[in-house]
Amino acid sequence: MRKTDISLSHELEAEASKIKSGTRLHWYHWFVILCSACITIYASSVTKQQEERRALKIFEEQSQNIVDLVKERMEKYEMALSSAKSAIKANNDRTDYAHWKRYSNDFHISNKYPGINGIGVIYNILPDALPDYLKRERAMRPDYKIHPPHKQREYWPITYIEPEAINMKAVGLDMAYEENRYNALKKARDTGQAQVTAPITLVQDNESTPGFLFYVPFYKGDTSHDTREQRRANVLGAVYAPFIFKKLIAGTLSADARRLKIKISDGDTILYSEISSAENDALYKVQKKVHVYGRVWVFDIVSDAAFDQLNISSKSLYVLLIGGLVEALLISVFLLLVRSNKKAVNFAMRMNEGYKEKALSL
Repeated sequence: MRKTDISLSHELEAEASKIKSGTRLHWYHWFVILCSACITIYASSVTKQQEERRALKIFEEQSQNIVDLVKERMEKYEMALSSAKSAIKANNDRTDYAHWKRYSNDFHISNKYPGINGIGVIYNILPDALPDYLKRERAMRPDYKIHPPHKQREYWPITYIEPEAINMKAVGLDMAYEENRYNALKKARDTGQAQVTAPITLVQDNESTPGFLFYVPFYKGDTSHDTREQRRANVLGAVYAPFIFKKLIAGTLSADARRLKIKISDGDTILYSEISSAENDALYKVQKKVHVYGRVWVFDIVSDAAFDQLNISSKSLYVLLIGGLVEALLISVFLLLVRSNKKAVNFAMRMNEGYKEKALSL
């Protein structure tokens, strides 16, 4: 074998040896693949956190909007009752059956104040004034009576309420007969502030669902009554509105326009609830306590499936899938390189064998 052939054979063997090291995946290949996988997982995690923060922000904003809408509606009702009180004051602190009916008809209750069950007048009647009160009311309504009997030393009958037809059972009902009605009325009288009762069942509600009464007191004379004693001595009664809670919510919050479910409680009493047992484990939930005219209403608000689908996108999944595709491409490239190197090694080895056979034949 000539020296040049021997030298060429050695060179081919050396080159094949170098290329042979590329016929398998090394640690640095796996390091690149691992780094790529970590970047993919991290990017997916960051994207998911961003999605969750965005969805949580939307949930918090919509939850607060629900609470604000209920508060605003209650403030609107207070303004309506205060307006009715002003109408009585403008009529020399008096109203009667005909005057109240005209006022209520002009007020357009059902159109202006959806959710309200009516608007009425309650008078404070002491025992010695009861005969004159009944005589005056029976002049226009011979069948008018105060009910039910009780042991209190004063009377607080619902004297007028409109629309009368749907509230007929409430006409003449004495607020002093029942603790929740009476306590809120006395508090309104003593503070001079609007008050809401604890949960009650309205006599006019055939379904016996939770409700409440909203009182705004009025007093005789144009002077301010600064002390509790003055207010007690000069109280004439209260303008009030009865509410069935589910009607209040239906008139305030459109179920079709929101993707959250609510439950509203007063103490241990659930006033209204849309939340099923399955939704107690909702993805997003919050509890808000709201002071409402002497009461504390607790709002439990949860997201529903429609909210979750609308506000949590698949971006993090897409990032993961794209990262997985990159991983697959990297591995494919590395494997192609390995396969190419194997072919190169095999080729070099065949070439070397060919040179050896040629050299021996010479």
